[in-house]
Amino acid sequence: MATLLIAGGTLFVLVGTELATLAALRAHGDLGVTGLVIAVMCAASILGGVVHGAVKRSLPQGVLMLLLALLVIPVGLADHPWWLLMLALIPTNLLCAPTLAATTETVSRIAPPRVRGEAMGLQDAFTRLGLAAGSPVVGFAIDHSTPAWGFAAAGLGGLLIASSGLLLRRSPAPTPEPAMAESRS
Repeated sequence: MATLLIAGGTLFVLVGTELATLAALRAHGDLGVTGLVIAVMCAASILGGVVHGAVKRSLPQGVLMLLLALLVIPVGLADHPWWLLMLALIPTNLLCAPTLAATTETVSRIAPPRVRGEAMGLQDAFTRLGLAAGSPVVGFAIDHSTPAWGFAAAGLGGLLIASSGLLLRRSPAPTPEPAMAESRS
């Protein structure tokens, strides 16, 4: 369950970041450079994915997710001019592909082979839930403040979801209650 919540938090952050980026570019009249900004975000994600795949031991899913979310929160402080926004988005996007890959790796590692397909389906469902929740929550933050707050909402919302997963991972497993001896009459 913890791994699935972290997966949902990841997609919450990613969709929120994209929405806030588009809103910031629109607010400053820079929609003409949207393709370039998105291309740089994608290139950073690819680079992060290549590095993630090349290292022998990468960071765990939870650590990657926390870094992804923490790095997007302050991006709104640098949302203008457009090139500064683009540069500010590089660190969080370097963690995009690695976080997604680590999620799939974790699900594959912990799910027994006989239920791996079901586990991957649950992962897909939780990522879709993160996507479905991220857009309206971040959109609400943008509509009721500024695009800069959209980045903070994306990061904080993702942290909230993922933290619940991390707390589940840290909590001790419940101990079974001892069976009561039946009295025979």
